[in-house]
Amino acid sequence: MASIIRHARFIIEGMIAWTAYAFLKILPIDMASVLGASIMKVVGPHLKACKTARKNIARCFPDKSESEINSIIKGMWDNLGRTIAESASIIHMSSRRFNKRVKVFKEFDNFDKSGIYVSGHLGNFELAAKISIEQKKNLNLVYRPANNKYVNMLIRHLREYGGNKLIPKGRIGLFQILKVLDNGGNIGMLVDQRMNDGVDTKFFGIPAKTTSLPAKLAIKYNIPIYIGYMKRAKGCNFTIHFKEIRPNKGDDAIEITQRINDILEQWIRDCPEQWFWVHKRWG
Repeated sequence: MASIIRHARFIIEGMIAWTAYAFLKILPIDMASVLGASIMKVVGPHLKACKTARKNIARCFPDKSESEINSIIKGMWDNLGRTIAESASIIHMSSRRFNKRVKVFKEFDNFDKSGIYVSGHLGNFELAAKISIEQKKNLNLVYRPANNKYVNMLIRHLREYGGNKLIPKGRIGLFQILKVLDNGGNIGMLVDQRMNDGVDTKFFGIPAKTTSLPAKLAIKYNIPIYIGYMKRAKGCNFTIHFKEIRPNKGDDAIEITQRINDILEQWIRDCPEQWFWVHKRWG
């Protein structure tokens, strides 16, 4: 009986998700973005996760006042609502329209044929799939499949649109990652969440378990790591920033992982309201 109820709930959730997607897709993107922000700014503060966000912000910014913390939280829900709502339109956007809204800045000349692309839940992190298409760099994106298979179908539709592929986290996914890199492909992943089996690093000066997989892969295949930040400039306009880390002979995976954390931290400090603070990042 419990499994039947669970499946029925999944069907209802899936119908709501797909209906919302169909509705948002037909709206002008600016209108969809404002709608998403308006909803999340009302709903978000009442979620249990909001307490986690408040605790994390206070821990990382001990000098900020209560009103400053409230402002960051409000901005966080605004950004998240926009990010979700914009996803329905962005993947279908023409290159001309997309390039009017998105400016890409790179601290290097060209992308190599193969590389590890990493980022965090910062700005509109869902832009990664569309950017890779525009840069003619189809990505193999590592992700955690949703428990609801109908919602997961929507996630796959949004992120695989245009030629990207999704690789599930875990042992099976690792074999797929190695196969992609053996064939000179690209891997993309978000690296700002706590990994219980990760290496000991620091994030905002606080001990934080972090995945060292990007660093280990970069060393193994002698390929660069590209760290990206999809910063929301105003409304539905963005600046995309990339930094490059190239492993040198003798480089340590933990040191490279710490460099990734330091860059992400710098970007978050620049726009704290654009990071998703609800993750239980620290122990």
